Amino acid sequence: MEENKVKSLVDALDLVNEQMVQKQEISTIAVAVKLEGLDQVNEELDKMLIKLEKANSLADELTLTIKDLCSK
Repeated sequence: MEENKVKSLVDALDLVNEQMVQKQEISTIAVAVKLEGLDQVNEELDKMLIKLEKANSLADELTLTIKDLCSK
């Protein structure tokens, strides 16, 4: 009788351990998904920064052109 109780307890502990491992795997996947999302956000921010740098450069060129025209 006691053997059955011990075996049931061991089985229950094995099940809990397996569930904890699965939970850890799910957590790891969730973190990876969030990080992937952050990578995409960073890529979009980099694209926007490049566009802003180009716009700033064009604005500088336009300013110089206007100054040149005004000085003539």
